[in-house]
Amino acid sequence: MKVEKFRNDNGYQVTDPDEKKQLLKALEEDNPILSEEEIKKMLES
Repeated sequence: MKVEKFRNDNGYQVTDPDEKKQLLKALEEDNPILSEEEIKKMLES
């Protein structure tokens, strides 16, 4: 994904319509939050 603009508020603006659709679709799907321990375990394997 190409980021067109980066703002100082830790956000970015997606200007490509297809990329925006892909991002919104991903955000609407199930995205569980992993704990630090789970992330470390995944990275170690």
